[in-house]
Amino acid sequence: MNIKKISDNKGFTIIEFMIAISIIAISILGISTMQISSVRNNKAGNEQTIATKLAQDQMEVLKAENVNDSDSLLNPSSFPATVFDSNNPINENGGSGGSFTRYWEVDEYRTDESRLVTVTVEWTRHGFGGETRNVTLTSLTRGSGF
Repeated sequence: MNIKKISDNKGFTIIEFMIAISIIAISILGISTMQISSVRNNKAGNEQTIATKLAQDQMEVLKAENVNDSDSLLNPSSFPATVFDSNNPINENGGSGGSFTRYWEVDEYRTDESRLVTVTVEWTRHGFGGETRNVTLTSLTRGSGF
């Protein structure tokens, strides 16, 4: 009489299956953590880019002003003068209703024809503990685009 072995070692045991599932779950968890971090960093970079653009836009407006014009933004009633954007808080296009605050300071620089201009844009990073960030640009100008 021939006796055949019934047990065959061709399949996976439950322990091997559980180890494989655990390795896959840990891998997916690591990938999802990287994805969340990437989304947060992209949002932070986007906010930084918008703030820099808003500061550059205002700096160009101020540099285009005429230093000799008494109504110019470069000729406040006293120096140094800090001026807040009338649209604050502003959106990414400079219109009212956003999350950015823009202001600038104008100061005399050595002569009556030169101005030291500093433009600052501030915002609060949402989802990062309410951290306040800012971009500051400084330029020396003689007005009329110089």
